[in-house]
Amino acid sequence: MARHYADAESASPSQRLVEMAMAGEAEAVAELLAGGGVDVNYVGAVSLRAKCTEEVCGEEAADEVRVEYRDLRTDVSALFAAAHSGHADVVRRLLSAGSDVNQDFFVAMQLLLLPEKVTALFLACF
Repeated sequence: MARHYADAESASPSQRLVEMAMAGEAEAVAELLAGGGVDVNYVGAVSLRAKCTEEVCGEEAADEVRVEYRDLRTDVSALFAAAHSGHADVVRRLLSAGSDVNQDFFVAMQLLLLPEKVTALFLACF
């Protein structure tokens, strides 16, 4: 998965939190949360890789499923980034710090044909 991190010196602590959550860096997330000055519900830019499938039905040939990966540059919270990447330990830390499970994200998610209202809670169950 391609990830683009902001320059460590120029990125805000909240943007670094989003990036570290995406990468699954649980200890770095814990340090940022302990240091204070981070907004756990900050929405920052990341690159997401999503798997899209399409079922192709053929009359004379067997049906097939096509799988395609799409890279999307979008804005998400640290909780959404951690849930998308499957980092349960980071998700737990962010929830303990007060992350909002109902914060909506829909900009790039529309390209994936997901519902209009996509939350970290929806993503964890999807």
